[in-house]
Amino acid sequence: MDVIEVDGIRCCNSMAVTMFNNTFLHYSPSLNTETLTLTIMLSIFAILGSIGNSLATFVFYKVRDKTTAQIFILYMSVIDLFTCTVIIPFTVVVEYLRYDVRFDGICKLYQFLITSKVPLSAFIMVAIAFDRYFCICHPLRRIVTPFRMKMVILCLTIFACTLGIITCLSYGVYRRASIPTLSFSDSKLDGIGSKFMDWRPMADEPVSSDDVSQSVMSFIMEYLKKRNVSHTVTSLGDQDQVVYIGTCLPNSLVLDLNFLYVYQKVYSVLFVVCLVVVAILYGLILRFIQLRRSKKLQQKLVLCTYMNGEQAFEGTRMTLLNGNDDEHPHLKSKDSLHEENNTLKVDQNKNNDIRRTSSFMFDADKLRDETRTANIKTAIMLFTVTVVFVIAFLPAWLMAHKFIPPNIVIFYMYFSYNVANPCIYAFMNPVFQETLKKIYRRSS
Repeated sequence: MDVIEVDGIRCCNSMAVTMFNNTFLHYSPSLNTETLTLTIMLSIFAILGSIGNSLATFVFYKVRDKTTAQIFILYMSVIDLFTCTVIIPFTVVVEYLRYDVRFDGICKLYQFLITSKVPLSAFIMVAIAFDRYFCICHPLRRIVTPFRMKMVILCLTIFACTLGIITCLSYGVYRRASIPTLSFSDSKLDGIGSKFMDWRPMADEPVSSDDVSQSVMSFIMEYLKKRNVSHTVTSLGDQDQVVYIGTCLPNSLVLDLNFLYVYQKVYSVLFVVCLVVVAILYGLILRFIQLRRSKKLQQKLVLCTYMNGEQAFEGTRMTLLNGNDDEHPHLKSKDSLHEENNTLKVDQNKNNDIRRTSSFMFDADKLRDETRTANIKTAIMLFTVTVVFVIAFLPAWLMAHKFIPPNIVIFYMYFSYNVANPCIYAFMNPVFQETLKKIYRRSS
């Protein structure tokens, strides 16, 4: 396979027209209103998100004996911090250049980061929902442990990185083109430079390789016409060549474009699957809480009835005993009195044991209820994080599938999710609030 390089550095073979003029259709990035708005918005996201997620990472890293929820929050904070410090600035540069990144490695790296981070966030939302479900609905089974959650996070990260690798292998600044190998009678014909395209990639839509071939041939014919080249000496037929275009676009050099098309559909469906699973799990949690409250109310009513009945029984028994003593004092002997005293002592000991057991059960129930209440509060906070995630990513997902008109500023609003998380922790997490108060007191 032949390679068409940049700026006339080398050509595919001696008889081929292999270069494009570097000044023809050369793109010069401009800061228009849309790009300026996007740059300002993403810059604000990057600054605020870096500060907030740095605090969140510091706070939850310092927590000893982390719960599974705190492990997830710490991991999300690290992801959000990396997004705000690396991915968002990277996106600003790529959008300013309109994907004209020139270097294949930079193109692949950007596609890897941007397409692995999004599904990883969705997978973490699902893992959090499972964690809250087991902690609230099945707290005694010990299904969810910190070690298991760390293993789950590792597996989800590997899976998300695999998705990113597939995407980055399908993008590049080179394209395959089917170009005739031509020889010209004009020996003074200048080499044709390399830069012939100024394209923007379409979201989730592979670009046909025929477009590259047609663009190459159109440029060649235009170039020859301008230089009054009358005819070609020979045509050796079509030949597949790798053309440098400098713009980060899907290509078929490693993976077939049809495979990429199917993969992008599966990739998009993952978002919907994660959303459905999260909705089901939080729905089960809500149903469990409602049933638990109803059951607890019934238990209180039964317990109240039982306690009143027990007191009435004790009072009746003592009245009968006292009544018998008054009516037949001569029937009592010393042995019977001694036996009754022993019986009363045994009853008192039993009552004391019952009280201690009841007190212990009450304390255990109280501790269990407090733990469940804390888990529910954490679930509400993490559910809020999930809702923000869905709201932030939904417009971009709808634009990618052409359900709504594209708007680049609204499209990249999904980065607001990475900025909003520390704000949610600040309002809804006591550990984060206390640590922020301590930092503020020390600074003042």
